[in-house]
Amino acid sequence: MMELKLRRTPKFYMVVFLIILTSIQIYEIGIANTLPQVAVAVIFAALLDIILTYHKEKRTFFPSSAIITGLLISTGLTINTKLWIVIIITIIAVASKHIIKMNKRHIFNPADFGLLIGMIVFSTGVQWWASKIFLLVLFFGLFLTWKVRRHQMLIAYLITHLILSLVFSIFTGNLREYLLLINVFFILFMFIEPITSSYSQLIKIVFGVVFGCLLFLFYFLVPSIDPFVLSLTTTNLVVVIINKIMQKNLV
Repeated sequence: MMELKLRRTPKFYMVVFLIILTSIQIYEIGIANTLPQVAVAVIFAALLDIILTYHKEKRTFFPSSAIITGLLISTGLTINTKLWIVIIITIIAVASKHIIKMNKRHIFNPADFGLLIGMIVFSTGVQWWASKIFLLVLFFGLFLTWKVRRHQMLIAYLITHLILSLVFSIFTGNLREYLLLINVFFILFMFIEPITSSYSQLIKIVFGVVFGCLLFLFYFLVPSIDPFVLSLTTTNLVVVIINKIMQKNLV
């Protein structure tokens, strides 16, 4: 029997919010330029997630996480990215959730991991074209942050970002550039993803600080890759290691 555990969960709100933001932009930009990209990503993500889960656990379910992954990948990629590339990136993203695990929990944010591989292998760009209506993004994102209880991470990141902006501005005199180095959609929809950031209060703060530091580091050292995407995947890995070390020391 299919499991339906979507209502009144953060995943439900995430799916609804992403569909609203995406639908508005599909209408604004044009169906021909956007819908095929969204459709193939969502369909392939959902089908692959269902197949892999059934193969391992012999159960069916509503693939809300996969739909989120498909929406984030398709709207994160530049409009009119070749569909075969969108499909490959989507497959890599969903597969990473099932394959790259520690303590039965996936390490990387699937959509972020897929986008990173796309940039490295196919030189794809990121556009986040569903995030054009700032007030909607801000409202939806802050609501999601509250629902998943990730305000500690968000505050830790923002404080780190502010401190580093002030430090770098001392040497360059360009405070505005660093303060504006914030992708609001990414921070409120990707950064707060509950599974790969599901840690203790202390580790959540560490997560925010590490992400903020890596963002500035990669902004300067790896300009060819989106610093937000690279920073999140790296933070996922670093924090898993830090958390494991801390747990061993407490034993």
